[in-house]
Amino acid sequence: MEGMKAVRRWLKEGKAFLTQYCTGMIMTVNTQTNDKEKLVQMSSPISTVYGTQVLVEETLNDAYSKANILLKN
Repeated sequence: MEGMKAVRRWLKEGKAFLTQYCTGMIMTVNTQTNDKEKLVQMSSPISTVYGTQVLVEETLNDAYSKANILLKN
């Protein structure tokens, strides 16, 4: 119970700080389970919770490329 309170408190107080320093989050598809559809569905709620864009990429190399693009913006 205390853990959930701490999470809610962080989300209220820390979300603004996170959005200042975090351009986006990138989730990479697990090729063994092919979870892309699930990750895409989760990306919107995660974005809402953390206040930053959440992207889904097929491979780790794609994720690195997208991260570099985000950092340049």
